Amino acid sequence: MDRNKRAVFRHLDASHGRLSHRITHLERRTREHLSGLSTAMKEGFAAERTECQDRADRRAIRDRINQERHQVRFRLALVFIGGATGGEFHKTCVITLM
Repeated sequence: MDRNKRAVFRHLDASHGRLSHRITHLERRTREHLSGLSTAMKEGFAAERTECQDRADRRAIRDRINQERHQVRFRLALVFIGGATGGEFHKTCVITLM
C-alpha cells in the first residue's frame, strides 16, 4: 500500500510538472501575442493618423486654391466692370469669369 501511495505521488508530481510547463508556455505565447497585437495597433493608429493628416492637408490646399481662384475671378470681374463702357461687354465678362 505504501508503494502505491508513492507511485501515485510520483505520478501526481510528474503530471503537475507537465501542467506547470504547459501553463508557463501558454503564458509566454499569450504575452508574445499581446505584445504583437499592441505593436500592430500602435502602427495602425500611427498610419491612420498620418493618412488623416495628409487628407486634411490636401483638403486645406484644395480649399486655398479654390479661394484664391475665386478671389482672382472676383478681382478680374471688378476690373472689367469698372472699365467697361458697354452693357453687353460687361455682362459677357462677368458671366464668363464666374
